[in-house]
Amino acid sequence: MNTFTDWISAWSAAITAGLTFGVLVAALWAASAARDTLAQMRADSAAQTQDSARANRPYVHARMVPSIAGLDTWDLVIENSGRTAAYELTLGIKTAEGARVEPVDIVTGGVRKFAETGHTLHPGASVRMYWTVGATEADPTGFPPSLVTVHYVDSEGVRYTERPVLLDPNTVGVTPVPGTGPVRGNDRDAHLERNTLNALRAIARNVGEGNR
Repeated sequence: MNTFTDWISAWSAAITAGLTFGVLVAALWAASAARDTLAQMRADSAAQTQDSARANRPYVHARMVPSIAGLDTWDLVIENSGRTAAYELTLGIKTAEGARVEPVDIVTGGVRKFAETGHTLHPGASVRMYWTVGATEADPTGFPPSLVTVHYVDSEGVRYTERPVLLDPNTVGVTPVPGTGPVRGNDRDAHLERNTLNALRAIARNVGEGNR
């Protein structure tokens, strides 16, 4: 009888130990799963925060466009295509070879003044100014092919520096040329139709330039 009782006790102890071990393994697995879930939730939250910051930050870029002033004239456009304002906006301008462009004429001097003064550019806003005006190698007015780097700060104080952009009219290719304006003459009626057409073209061109 004692032997049978001992046998039952031994089996009971073994079953209890097994159940305890099983509960311990299950608890460890649950803790590991909870830890992995928490880590994933934190990673997802950080990713969402980062995506939100990317989506709502300012994005300011520089580009060169044909000027409405005429042939061989180019404008510099600085635009904020982001969703928030850019502050303390400045430009770094160096020649394609890396040298600093000195303000030697009215165009480079004016652009340099803008570039070195901190500005605020709101979402969707842009600034447009001359970049090159009828420049020739013998008598250049404006900038030679240059690298422009945009620097600015967002509303949270985070600083951004965009990659340098090369502004070189020689790399643009064939571009539209602004019209020559209205035709003038002594006979006003004879030129009315053409003047009206040229006026409409000028309006369309200026609207297009404003939305460029």
